Amino acid sequence: MYEISERDVPERKVLFIQGHVTAADLPGFLADSGELLFAALRKRGASLSGPLFAVYHGLVSEDSDGPVEICAPTRSADVEPAGRIGVRIEPAHREAYTALTKRDEGYAAMAAAHDAVGVWLAEHGYTASASNREVYYPNWATAEPGEHVADVAIPFRTGSMPDL
Repeated sequence: MYEISERDVPERKVLFIQGHVTAADLPGFLADSGELLFAALRKRGASLSGPLFAVYHGLVSEDSDGPVEICAPTRSADVEPAGRIGVRIEPAHREAYTALTKRDEGYAAMAAAHDAVGVWLAEHGYTASASNREVYYPNWATAEPGEHVADVAIPFRTGSMPDL
C-alpha cells in the first residue's frame, strides 16, 4: 500500500520548539510552533531552506504525551536560541520515507505510514539511526485530496544493532 523510497538529507541547521503532546493536542502544537518558528525567522531576516518537519522522540497517542520537536531548517548563520526556540545542527543522514497525500492526513493514517516505513526498514536489514519524522510541505492547508503534502521518514543505517 505504501511506496517506500530512500534519500540523502544533508547536514542542516534547524530552529526547533520541543513539547510533550498527546495525539489530540498535536495539530494545535504543530500550528502554534510553526507560527513561532516563522516569526523567529522573519525577525532575524532569515529564511527556510526546506520544509518544516516534526521529530517524534517518543510515542504520541491518545494516552501518551511523547516529546515532539517542530523544526525549521535554515542556512542563515545569524540565528540563535531565544525563549522556547532552540537551534541545533541536524546531522546528515540517509532516510527511508513514504509520500502522503492530503487524503492521508489524520492520526490513524500517519501512524500507519510510520509503521509501514518501520516494517520496510526491518525487511531490508536496516536500523533506525534517529527518531521518526514527518515532513510538511507548504501546500498542506490548500491541497486537493490527491496532492502530495507530507512525507513520513525514518533515518537509518545499514545492518542491524548488535545483541548486547
